[in-house]
Order: sequence, then structure tokens, then C-alpha cells
Amino acid sequence: MSVVHSLMGDDVGAQVGFLEVADLICWWLQRLLNYVVPEAVHIMEAGRIIYSGGLEVADILEKDGYEGIKTLIKKEAAAGREPVAA
Repeated sequence: MSVVHSLMGDDVGAQVGFLEVADLICWWLQRLLNYVVPEAVHIMEAGRIIYSGGLEVADILEKDGYEGIKTLIKKEAAAGREPVAA
């Protein structure tokens, strides 16, 4: 959790350098993505992952909120695609 707390300070670059094999960072502010570029973004609702994707998922969430994600899920379901990563 030191990375999350350190993002409020000035020494962000040095703190995020320790991310190696797999780290889970739960965060709700878009500005974290200015410092940590995720390989995957997962959207959770009621304790379950409802949608997974790349960094573009965070952009959709920031722009359109959860309603944008739910609209995307409906579009993918209508096209016969599973919206959650296996």
C-alpha cells in the first residue's frame, strides 16, 4: 500500500518502480493511471468482476461512469461476446 499513499507525495516515480510480477492496486481515482500503467483493468460491482479489458476501460469509466460500462456489457452480450475475462 505504500505506492498508493506515496502517490500523494512528490517521489512517485521511485515508489512505483518496485512493481514486478503481479500487484493488485484497487483505486478509484483516474490520476493513479498517470503513474502506473496497468496490463488489465477490472470493473467490480457487488464484489464481482463484471467487466475486464485494457486501459481503455478506465477511460470509458472516467468519461461515462458505470452506466457506460453497463452499456458496453450489453453491446458485447448482444454480439455474442463474453464481457468478462476468463
